[in-house]
Amino acid sequence: MLHKKFIINNGEVEKSRRINIAMAVRIKYYIWGNGSDWEGLCTTFDIAMQGKSLDETRDFLEEAVKDFLATVEELPSHDKKRLLKRKSPLQLRLILALQYLQSEFRSRMLSTVNKGIVSHDKEIDIGAYSAI
Repeated sequence: MLHKKFIINNGEVEKSRRINIAMAVRIKYYIWGNGSDWEGLCTTFDIAMQGKSLDETRDFLEEAVKDFLATVEELPSHDKKRLLKRKSPLQLRLILALQYLQSEFRSRMLSTVNKGIVSHDKEIDIGAYSAI
């Protein structure tokens, strides 16, 4: 959601240089079991986390994304643009997507619960910040 501020100056309407952005970021991440641990990767910002359970790993990933975005907010605008466009390499995203599809297909064919790779596409509300 984008909110533009307008300032009336000498009878003319001017756009403010500052734009308030209500932040809800849609992120894509994958989580998979690796032995007794779980590993996850947010492909939207190339952030990886590890946990003892699927839920713990998901929570760690979501918190890491919020921390990343809060840190990016403190940076100059040219760094913000660069870091907010940072994604996992295309090859890795394709591999994870294919592994997820294979895992889902196997679980549906065998009528079992998918214990392989899990995919999430989620919107995270991180408050609001201002961009110039």
